[in-house]
Amino acid sequence: MTITAVEMSGGGASMERRKGFQWRSVVAEGNFVAPLVWHHGEDRETIARELTEIANCGIRSFVLEPRPHPDYLGPGWWADLATVVELARSLGLRFWIFDDGRFPSGHAGGRVPAERPELLKRFLVERHIDVTGPLERRAFNVGAWLDEGESLITVVTARRVDDHRVDESSLEDVTALVADGLVEWAVPNGRWRIHIVVSTDRGGEAETSDYLNPVDPRSARAYIELVHEPHLARFRAEFGQTILGFFQDEPRFGNAPSYAARLGARWMEFPYASPRGPTGNHEAALPYSDALLTRFLDSPRVAGPAALPLLWFDGDGDATALTRYAFMDAASWSFADYLGELGEWCHAHGVGLIGHLIEDNGAHARLGYGPGHYFRAIRSQSAPGIDVVGQIFPGEVDGRSASAFGHLDNEFFYWGLAKLASSAAHLDPASSGIALCEAFGAYGWQLGLPLMKWLTDHLCVRGINFFVPHAFSPRPFDPDCPPHFFNGGLNPQWPYFRIWVDYAQKLCAALSGGRHVSPAAVLYHAEAEWAGDAMGFERVIRALAEDQLDADVVPLGDLGRASVQAGRLHVGTETYPALVIPGSTAIVPEAATLLENLSREGLAVVVAGESPRVVGSSRRLAVPAVALPEVAQALRTIGVVAVSAGSREPHLRVYHYVKDEVHSFFCVNESPAGEVHTELRLPAAGSTTVIDLFEGTERHLPTLPEPGGSRMSLDLGPTESCLISVDPFARDREAGPPRGHRTLLDIPVPSWTVSLSSLPAGPFTEHARGNSLSELSNLEDLSRFSGAIRYDCDFTLTEIPRTIVLALGAVHEVADVTVNGSHAGVRICPPYEFALSPDVLSTGENSLTVTICTSLARAAGDNRFDRGRPRPPIGLLGPVRWFTVEPLELPQERTPCA
Repeated sequence: MTITAVEMSGGGASMERRKGFQWRSVVAEGNFVAPLVWHHGEDRETIARELTEIANCGIRSFVLEPRPHPDYLGPGWWADLATVVELARSLGLRFWIFDDGRFPSGHAGGRVPAERPELLKRFLVERHIDVTGPLERRAFNVGAWLDEGESLITVVTARRVDDHRVDESSLEDVTALVADGLVEWAVPNGRWRIHIVVSTDRGGEAETSDYLNPVDPRSARAYIELVHEPHLARFRAEFGQTILGFFQDEPRFGNAPSYAARLGARWMEFPYASPRGPTGNHEAALPYSDALLTRFLDSPRVAGPAALPLLWFDGDGDATALTRYAFMDAASWSFADYLGELGEWCHAHGVGLIGHLIEDNGAHARLGYGPGHYFRAIRSQSAPGIDVVGQIFPGEVDGRSASAFGHLDNEFFYWGLAKLASSAAHLDPASSGIALCEAFGAYGWQLGLPLMKWLTDHLCVRGINFFVPHAFSPRPFDPDCPPHFFNGGLNPQWPYFRIWVDYAQKLCAALSGGRHVSPAAVLYHAEAEWAGDAMGFERVIRALAEDQLDADVVPLGDLGRASVQAGRLHVGTETYPALVIPGSTAIVPEAATLLENLSREGLAVVVAGESPRVVGSSRRLAVPAVALPEVAQALRTIGVVAVSAGSREPHLRVYHYVKDEVHSFFCVNESPAGEVHTELRLPAAGSTTVIDLFEGTERHLPTLPEPGGSRMSLDLGPTESCLISVDPFARDREAGPPRGHRTLLDIPVPSWTVSLSSLPAGPFTEHARGNSLSELSNLEDLSRFSGAIRYDCDFTLTEIPRTIVLALGAVHEVADVTVNGSHAGVRICPPYEFALSPDVLSTGENSLTVTICTSLARAAGDNRFDRGRPRPPIGLLGPVRWFTVEPLELPQERTPCA
């Protein structure tokens, strides 16, 4: 397929890269976890303790962050970094270096104002004079609208249609008439506006006002000289060895402190809930450099400098859509080129570049906090990344929710966020399929291992397979974006943190090194949003996911390099049997031609919702349109083959992955309360097992073959997940017995003794006694308690069953069980069930000890991150029950694999 103008409008973001960096050296031995470790200038002993604890968890890499270091890029930093290199090497650790002395990236250690003042941010702003004609030739003092250090870009006159719209046909560039700051003009009849477009160093986001200008082509070189090369000069021998590379955190345009910074917006508020009032869109500062302006004006879509006011004011025709599209196209490529040069430098010196942008609330396709276009900007990195910091919770799937970061667009975060990184990883072979997530930060101390496990499943079932846990801080009870996992040894759940690490490593390893199988591609909506109003891609992802149809998000640029073969879309190493286009009001002609050609070549293409009008014409995109709720059924009707459930299961997610010809289906019940009981149809057949990543065991599953696959029963409790493996070349694999019938046993517990400790290992002090857990579950004097709660009881057995399962019921949060002095296991998440060996039981009296480790929410929850969440209960709430399990009989012979 010929590459269209949609792709040719860009620059070098598709550069050849990463020759000197290989992911397989990082993920060797299943290393898919690299936590953030903050260094505030602590002494060697303190940092050594932190790194030793990390290494003892089975973690082999980390990200070193000056948060903030008191002497970043000074002698203190170089000395401390040398110490970290030495300690890491001695512990068998490797690490990434956070690429700045503060958050976000781009500050260059604060050296820009003094050493590169010409590269500080500049902005494009609009000011105007309103006038009503007719008036004979008059002089207007446009020069008085410029302050010191500002430059006049252009002066444009336009007829006003109303307060916010202009007559596009009346736009006239009169800059050539300006003399001594005055422009003489005879005002025609009607309401007119003189637009004064200015380059300024004022405006924009205050937090990044002393940052490098990310749309100036000289800035990347300056960043390299100020930050990267000093590290190379001192630690060249460690590059690619102990030092893996740099971590980049949330670089952005910074022209406005907003996630909603769209061209033509009436205001750009923060927080989102209550804008400060319509201040007038003319006050919005836009990113600027001479190079960006030239790039923008060179676009064939732009009618010269006279079109500039359309960046702030709506026109009455199609010039507005084309002008805004052209500016966002130019700005996003300029930003991508800036990041791309940083990535090229890293890869040329044998190290990687990882991290993430700001994607929140749709900012990934916008100015302000955003990068303009996620896929263009993220291509600079060795692996595409995102971050999840207090934004995703069970059950919060739509609407908006208040948080420490303003009002969160739940639908975007829940359904769309992870799909950005995983889709980019699937589409770009240079990433080796690695999709990264900085996770768990800013959830507050109420985040414990159960929520971490749920979030891990939530992200992995959407394709994330590398975690940067946020964070380890050497300062106990650091108020900076908790939780902190070790917390000086004071986190009650720290002794069990390795259980989560092992789980995450195994799950990510299972979903890496192969290929993702997706039944659909969803068009990335950025370009449609630039041209008008557009449905977010996440709404389509949701409509498909609730019907167990997975999908990747694919940008127009990748479609421009795609081909259609036998009715399937081939993009890089991915293939898709269908393409879904989110509904929108407008689409540029080049994009319409590309999408219509894909349809003509035999690909199933549908629009979800409103079919866009092709800009410059009255026609609409010539592909079928269906209502959003009907999209999943429409794909199945046209023959898209994928996982399907025998019943409506909106909480069930399935991720299909193939490695060494073995099919894996990662299934997650994301409901915090409901169960999943359904028949699952899989597009694969063979020996089928469920892999228990916690226990390292496998359990055979009986399946029934069908044409093109097989079907099986699936039962998942609330928040449960399972990894189903289907090997087409194995008829019978050695595995444990299937789940059997449960029979409830009548084993009364006459009383409980409750003891407390601030640490899991004790010492414990007796606190209360009671005849039932319900009587002990609401102890008001524990309102500020965090630590370990031990429940002791005796129970009597008249006989020892062949199999016995202890089910604890509701637990908050980690359960550690001992029976008759023998350790029976630990559970960090539901279901809190323990299979007890008959060898540890005896007839007559037995003893049971259940130790519950809480989060730190009650002891340390008076902060802006915890206060917005319900305070979690603590302890063992039950009901505690005992079961025997009778195994099911397997059929003697199995039908050969299809």
